[in-house]
Amino acid sequence: MGLRATCAIASSPKLRGPGRLILGRSTRHEINGDLQRGQDLQIADHAYVFVHSSGSLKLGENVYIGRGAILTCFNNVEIGSNVRIAERVSIHDENHAYEPAPVADRSLYTTKPVAIGSGVWIGANSVILPGTVIGDDSVVGAGSVVRGTFPARSLIAGVPARVVREIAKA
Repeated sequence: MGLRATCAIASSPKLRGPGRLILGRSTRHEINGDLQRGQDLQIADHAYVFVHSSGSLKLGENVYIGRGAILTCFNNVEIGSNVRIAERVSIHDENHAYEPAPVADRSLYTTKPVAIGSGVWIGANSVILPGTVIGDDSVVGAGSVVRGTFPARSLIAGVPARVVREIAKA
């Protein structure tokens, strides 16, 4: 288990916010745009969070970003409260433009907002692509590639991901 700090880091004022901030070993964060966070954010070992100068990242309360996860925001990413993002998950609201740009020019991007509802659990090694909307209290199975809109209380899995079944209310 990694070393943990329970306060905001002075060199990263944009990570400051209410409640606890726990950062694992070798986490990287480049916050050039807007970041809003709720209470109790935990970013595990070797995770990477990037917010472009044009981006807006909103994290609800009690969010956990797992070991080796990658979260990049060029446009808008919203993650609700009580969300668990497992190890090696990638969340992107951007993609390289591939037409009509020449192959040598990969500095061009296309973006679509990503919205992840409250109470969502995203399984290990999943990829959340631009334009994805995941409803509250949903579960994404490990290794899924997710694009599209999914209703609340959905079990989502596969490549490409689809709704496997509805999750019953507790």
